[in-house]
Amino acid sequence: GSLAAIVLLCRLLLDAGLSRMAVAAGVTATFGSAMFLVYGTMLDTPVTSLPFTLGVLLAWQRARRGRPRPHLATAAVAMLAALASWQSFAFAACATALLGFDALRKRRSWRPVVAFGVGATLGIALTASWIHWVYGSFTPLQENRTYRSTGAGLFTTLDVQLGHLTDLMPIALLLGAIGAYFAARDERVRALFGLSTFVIVSYALVFRGAAEMHDYWNYAALIPVSIATAAGADHVLRRVPSDRHRLASCALALCSLGCLVIALISPSHAELVLENGLGTVSLARTAAERTPGDGPHVAYISSDGSLSRWIDYETGAPGLPLVDVDALRAFALTQPDFPVLVVLPLLPADRQTYVTDNAIGVEGPYALVPARIAEAAHR
Repeated sequence: GSLAAIVLLCRLLLDAGLSRMAVAAGVTATFGSAMFLVYGTMLDTPVTSLPFTLGVLLAWQRARRGRPRPHLATAAVAMLAALASWQSFAFAACATALLGFDALRKRRSWRPVVAFGVGATLGIALTASWIHWVYGSFTPLQENRTYRSTGAGLFTTLDVQLGHLTDLMPIALLLGAIGAYFAARDERVRALFGLSTFVIVSYALVFRGAAEMHDYWNYAALIPVSIATAAGADHVLRRVPSDRHRLASCALALCSLGCLVIALISPSHAELVLENGLGTVSLARTAAERTPGDGPHVAYISSDGSLSRWIDYETGAPGLPLVDVDALRAFALTQPDFPVLVVLPLLPADRQTYVTDNAIGVEGPYALVPARIAEAAHR
């Protein structure tokens, strides 16, 4: 799906009229960021729905320019988008509204509008029916909406979300910010850039709680950033003299490839956190195999007594938080062989060696050890 998204985005920008070199530079610089390299293989709806979102944009762009796809195909794309994710449905709904506005203002055909509207409506109706069939009501959906839309104030949420984007796509975001000026002035991509930016920003603000918790929530920002970067590159190529066109193309190619190389050799904070989290998952599963039953499968030191969602999710039971070393010592007296998760960097070097030599398993900065070993290491 992620590879298909690259192809569809290139097709979208080429169909808009941008040059091949500009499209290649814009897509490479953006999709060469950690946002795609870290999360592009994740099976979560912001990622899996991106090809369907791009399908909607491609169908909308062609219909808007009087070259619509067969209406059945347009309806199918809108329906699949609505089934893929709420954000993709928002794209389909906005595309329908804009086509309807064009039909009213310019007296164009209403057939693409009907095709988009029927497809999106059918998709969201199927989604709602499935949710009600699974849960028996819409209460869980309402609760989830409330949870995901409850967050900090406007300025705080903007700061948090921009921090996520800066970590995951620093150079691409800078190039996109520069290119946004040219995208807004280029009639070929102005509407496309405006639609994608509006939906993504609105979605991020409405569900700001989720966007603050998940740094990949704004994954679809790859679209407007790619559009803006490609528009900026296209402007450069159109302005340079013909005898320097090849030199400018080489410079753009090197710049875009540089973004990819930097992302590959400089891991983002998100990548480090994800790798550490995956290590925790592996050790949690190992602990669950050693402690059958309905109770906790692994213990760990948590000064505030908070539970680990990773452990809860992977073992099917909440972890056992120990508030301090004294609690660990008391626990080790009664359950000396119970698995305890230890953070190695928090221990002196000699004790790290002691822990790893006696560990049940080691993954990254974490080790799974019997409680008696963990207690001895924390003396």
